[in-house]
Amino acid sequence: MSKAFKLMMFCRPFEKFDVENPQHRFYFKQFEEKHSWAHCPFQWIIEDDTLTVPDYIKGQLTEYYYRHDTALQELIKPNPVTEIKNAKVKYFGNQKA
Repeated sequence: MSKAFKLMMFCRPFEKFDVENPQHRFYFKQFEEKHSWAHCPFQWIIEDDTLTVPDYIKGQLTEYYYRHDTALQELIKPNPVTEIKNAKVKYFGNQKA
């Protein structure tokens, strides 16, 4: 049994990745910078077994920052006045009344 395998299996506790936890986000940032989990004290448990751990965490982070970015939410929020004007132009052309 290799030394790396022993360290991975017996020294690091299992932890469910929680995107709300800033410490967990920090460990993933370190992984992205160093391309290694060597500085992470956990083995991550993920909910979806069809993805790799980094892919799963990236998806969780995307959803997290999307939910917390109010400026982005304002851009995405539909504006009824603009939608009505765009619909009129689309169906009736840009005619002056």
